[in-house]
Amino acid sequence: RTICAVLPFNLLNAPEGEHFQGAGMADTLITKLSGLKKLVVRPTSAVLRYAETIDDLRTIGRQLQVGSVLDGTIQHMGDRVRVNVRLTDVNDGATIWAAGFDEQYSNIFAVQDCIANQVVRALQLKLNTDERLQLEKGLTNDIDAYTLYIKGRYFWDSRTEQGLLKGIQFAREAIAADENNAMAHVGLADSYALLGEYLYLAPENAFPAARAAALRALELDSTLAEAYASLGEVKLFYDWNWSESQEDYVTAIEMKPNYGTARHWYAWWLLLRGRFDDALENLMEAQSIDPGCLILNTVRGLPFYYRGDYESAIQRFQTTLEMEPHFSQALYYLGSALAQAGRPTEAIAQFEKIRSSEYVQQTIAVVGYTYAMSGQVDRALTKLGQLHTLAKKRYVSPYLEAIVHAGLRQKDKALTCLERAFRERACWMVFLNVDPFFESLRDEPRFAALVRRMGLEPR
Repeated sequence: RTICAVLPFNLLNAPEGEHFQGAGMADTLITKLSGLKKLVVRPTSAVLRYAETIDDLRTIGRQLQVGSVLDGTIQHMGDRVRVNVRLTDVNDGATIWAAGFDEQYSNIFAVQDCIANQVVRALQLKLNTDERLQLEKGLTNDIDAYTLYIKGRYFWDSRTEQGLLKGIQFAREAIAADENNAMAHVGLADSYALLGEYLYLAPENAFPAARAAALRALELDSTLAEAYASLGEVKLFYDWNWSESQEDYVTAIEMKPNYGTARHWYAWWLLLRGRFDDALENLMEAQSIDPGCLILNTVRGLPFYYRGDYESAIQRFQTTLEMEPHFSQALYYLGSALAQAGRPTEAIAQFEKIRSSEYVQQTIAVVGYTYAMSGQVDRALTKLGQLHTLAKKRYVSPYLEAIVHAGLRQKDKALTCLERAFRERACWMVFLNVDPFFESLRDEPRFAALVRRMGLEPR
């Protein structure tokens, strides 16, 4: 397969507050080109770090492990826009194709279509009918809706609480400008779903909104792989509907094999079912699409973690931290694996490095568990108190309270919290059957009953 990267375009004189347009142009082209089966295009998340970079294209191409790189500039001149673009061969630095466009800004969609078609010709790709239709598909014909959409996409790709909330704001504004913008509905769905999964929002405030947005996207475009993947997240983490969520993930992958997010999310489904080898295979496929992704590099350790091979998991999480020492997700899972491996002092040292704005309730819980397991009961009870205090200000999952009680060997209290989590449809309940924090509860009849009510077979 041909492998290409589209870099954020450089804005030569960006209007105030419109610095998103360079990333937006790249994102639109990536969306168009990533539907082609013979072309692997690095996702937007992989190229954002190269915005305004001074590295040469061959260096960037080698870092992204691609054969060619598309870059360009955008210059506004009143109501007109000038776009210059080139496609460069990474091996020898030769220009494969280059062009310039001078148009009314309202014609930016035609410019994007032309660039995408020229890239296909330059790379000598043969397309079938469906792929040609995919290439011609536009996000919207409304310039305001387009601008709002790319702002939203910029924020929801951040995966932070404030970024996701801003993603919702701009997605709603984009939809208000053009209700038929299916990808804006996907952005809305993903922002709400991730707010729920990261425990920033209570399940009932996150997932029904995510479902409505994903279903609306599919009403507008039944061929949208991204919308099927979004719906799969809701059916997995909120409905606990194992068969239908799997069907949605598989549909998304079949429709768009190069959509790495669908493979990544399906890997979670496989992990939760105990299919660790299949999960690893899907994660490796996703990583082949986005080899520099820190999240994917981290979660490749989870099949080992949930299998109980903590030393292998620790090694994988450490490789991510060699790439980015402050990456919170890797610190969180490394600390968790160290705790399960009986290395509490090292575990707490990793937890303490996590940014104070990320994984707040999750970190409090696993630190409390680690203190409890190492005999520091007073410190564990202090962490439990912190969760109760935090719950007065925002949503705190009872699943996390159960983790601390499990560490304290307070089995009845842990099970009562888990039963409350079940009633609240706490999304992390899907981890129940594989979560090592609850190993001491597995022989309890109440625990086995919860597992069966989740539609799972007790281990």
